[in-house]
Amino acid sequence: MSNKDQNSNFFAGFIIGSLVGLTVGLLCAPRSGVELRGIIREKADMARERAGELADRIKYATEEFQQTVNKLD
Repeated sequence: MSNKDQNSNFFAGFIIGSLVGLTVGLLCAPRSGVELRGIIREKADMARERAGELADRIKYATEEFQQTVNKLD
């Protein structure tokens, strides 16, 4: 497995672990159900937005890399 694959796997595991930890932490918090659901919804929206931003960055970097490779050919 290449170093790039290992870094990608680590990052994916880090993100998934963070989301699971956040969810468990919120579920164990001493709050009312309505308040807790609102917090979870808010955090999920933030995570979705961040994931979209990350996907856009990856797409842009991939396109730039592809253009660089094409110039080398």
